[in-house]
Amino acid sequence: MIVSSNEGRFVCNSYEEYELCIEKCFSNKSDNEIWCTHGEKEYPCLSVLVNGEKAVCNYFSNNNEQMFASLGNINEKGVVEFLNGQYDVASYQVIAVDEAMKCVISFYYSEEKPDCVEWEEL
Repeated sequence: MIVSSNEGRFVCNSYEEYELCIEKCFSNKSDNEIWCTHGEKEYPCLSVLVNGEKAVCNYFSNNNEQMFASLGNINEKGVVEFLNGQYDVASYQVIAVDEAMKCVISFYYSEEKPDCVEWEEL
């Protein structure tokens, strides 16, 4: 697995390395953008924007044919800023950091879209 984030780029050759890397990426209380891929190929990939206890996951399928965003509370209105306003995300796509962490762990085992959260096709 390859993990790229504001913390740097990491090649994880085992689940243990991956887990430590992900924990480091999520433990930083400031904004973070995390991208996970299986090896050097660009897709499929899972990206996560993190801001404190809030997160949003995006899944990009093989060849970027399909894109999905996590679904949180569909009744939420407005937008949430990530990375100091670099990204504006619909509030209803925001999920808890713990849920995003489950998605990232699940993605290690499968290149498929994690089923631990609900998704919206973009």
